[in-house]
Amino acid sequence: MTILQELNDFQKMWTWLSSHPAHDQNYYIQHVIRLDTPWKNSCPLCHTDSGKCRECDPLWQSDSGGLCDDQDSPLSRWQQTSIHDPDNRTWFANRVSLLAMRAIRSRRQLEQGQTEHA
Repeated sequence: MTILQELNDFQKMWTWLSSHPAHDQNYYIQHVIRLDTPWKNSCPLCHTDSGKCRECDPLWQSDSGGLCDDQDSPLSRWQQTSIHDPDNRTWFANRVSLLAMRAIRSRRQLEQGQTEHA
């Protein structure tokens, strides 16, 4: 699977989660896309066998950490928000989806630039 496919899967998951604030990543994996082998850390970007995953660093760069461990990132805020607060869960999930969309756009531009120079 290419990074662009992984980013698309990541973006699709967070777009779905923004429309279904009562559910989480595991629900999406098990009941929506029905993967036989779940993603590591419930994330299509994660390829880490041990230690911290840094695969989402291009999506969120902060002195406080990456998307998964910066307490102010939209993903962390979504995880901290109760399912009884659907408006904020929707908003934070949408922010994560937008970060993925921007990364997809940047990746496509980079790939197009490389093919033009080849």
